[in-house]
Amino acid sequence: MSRASADWDSFYNLIHEMGGDRNSFDVIGATELFGMTHGESSLPDYYPLEFPNSKGGIGIYVKDNHKYKVRSDLSIFISHILESKSEELLTRNR
Repeated sequence: MSRASADWDSFYNLIHEMGGDRNSFDVIGATELFGMTHGESSLPDYYPLEFPNSKGGIGIYVKDNHKYKVRSDLSIFISHILESKSEELLTRNR
């Protein structure tokens, strides 16, 4: 088992064990997701990750009971220097 896989398993188990609405996070930011596919990086009850570039890297998990939109206009990618991603949570009164 690779270190990345072991780290992912630990992260996945932590989120799963916290479970329930009272202890769950609405939004989770994750980094160092290079080389992970959508299937490898999915969490139950969260939207699938939308990687800003095709090679992964960073992602934002949003609980699937929220609506959101990706804000590409606020996201930055400079190869080997900087990667950021922005998403806007849409509230009920919008």
